[in-house]
Amino acid sequence: MSIFGFGASYGGTEDVTSYFLNLGVACSGWQPSTSPSASASPYDGDAPFIEATLRSVQIGDIAFIKSFSPGAGLRIKGVGLVTDARLHEIDNAAGYPISSIWPGQTRLGTGVKVRWTWPDVQDGTLFWHLPQLSDRGTNMRTGTIYEERGPEVASVVLDLLLDPQKRQR
Repeated sequence: MSIFGFGASYGGTEDVTSYFLNLGVACSGWQPSTSPSASASPYDGDAPFIEATLRSVQIGDIAFIKSFSPGAGLRIKGVGLVTDARLHEIDNAAGYPISSIWPGQTRLGTGVKVRWTWPDVQDGTLFWHLPQLSDRGTNMRTGTIYEERGPEVASVVLDLLLDPQKRQR
C-alpha cells in the first residue's frame, strides 16, 4: 500500500478539489500519452513523469488531495482509498457530469476512482493544515501527483482516513 498526494489546482489558478470529492476521482489534468507506436514513445504526453506515477497507483492505495507551498506548508483537502486504479478519462463522454459542475469544461483529466472518506464536506473548503512542514529533501510536494514517504504526513493522512470525524484544531 502506498500513499499518493494529488494536486487539485489546474493552471495554478483553478481549484478542482470539490470536483474530485463530488465525482469520487483523483486525476491529473495533463494530456496523457497516445498509444505507443514505432515512432511514438509510451510516454509522449504532456508530463511523462506524472503519467508514470499515475500508472503506479493500485487498488487499495491511499489518495489525498493536497496543496503545498514552502511558505504556507501542506494543506490536506481530502483523504480516501483508491477503488479502481484503471486509468480512464474523467469527462462527459465517460458519464461524468463535468460540464454541469464546471461550466465550459468537458474534461477533468485522466484518473482513478477514489472513495473519499474525509472530509464529509464536499465543497473543498475544509482542510488539515501542516504549517511547519518543510519540503527539504524532496521537491515532489509541489507537483501534480507524487508518492508521499514522509512519516509526519503519512501519520496525519492515516489519522484522517481512519477517523473521518477528525477536524482541524
